[in-house]
Amino acid sequence: MPNSLAADMDAMQVKLDRYWACVRAIEDDIDPCRRDPAPRHGDHTGASLAILALLYRAAGGVPAIPAGEDRALVEAAVAAGGRLGHPMSVWTRVSARTIGRATGGMADHMQALSDRGGARRAHFSAVVRSVARTRGVATDAARPARW
Repeated sequence: MPNSLAADMDAMQVKLDRYWACVRAIEDDIDPCRRDPAPRHGDHTGASLAILALLYRAAGGVPAIPAGEDRALVEAAVAAGGRLGHPMSVWTRVSARTIGRATGGMADHMQALSDRGGARRAHFSAVVRSVARTRGVATDAARPARW
């Protein structure tokens, strides 16, 4: 991947991280969850999942569907009585591949990040700044710790 593309993707991810930090702050104001306290990440997909074997069996395991099987497993686990936790100490790295197995999966997400043009970046930046101002979050803050 050319350096400029990698830099653009990193810049977009920083903006996405800021946006989701603002969303989680709003969630905490509206409906705080004592068992999943802030600060927390919001991902419960793919490599960041950990599940007890008993709950995995109760949820029916990973469903045989073409895409979104990780999210479907999470939904089934919650329906079976499981609870989500999003500790900041859990983080994963992904490859920058843009061709993957599942439509709508991480490879598609990486492609979307690389495809975003200047107008979309400018619009998203404006949204992030607006949400950040509303929440009192500095938009020039450093990227959060890795998750």
